[in-house]
Amino acid sequence: MHEAHTEITLIGYAIGRQVGNAVMRNRIRRRLRSVFAELDRAGHLMDAMLVVGVRSDRVATMSFEQLQHEVVDLIERTRKGSKNA
Repeated sequence: MHEAHTEITLIGYAIGRQVGNAVMRNRIRRRLRSVFAELDRAGHLMDAMLVVGVRSDRVATMSFEQLQHEVVDLIERTRKGSKNA
């Protein structure tokens, strides 16, 4: 049997209850999905990347541009760290 090979970027979200109620956590999750979808379309994501822990409700009140900047910064720091390993 031949297995189809597809490159998929996997993203996990860990948003704890201390961040807020279910509505707040789901809002954050939706906003992050939107940011990552845009970054994926722009080719900024690595294959098989698994990221994102949210420890603050500050994410829910950031503008889309601020949130995207934070995510891009996190991706860049992760890339630099993996190159130094």
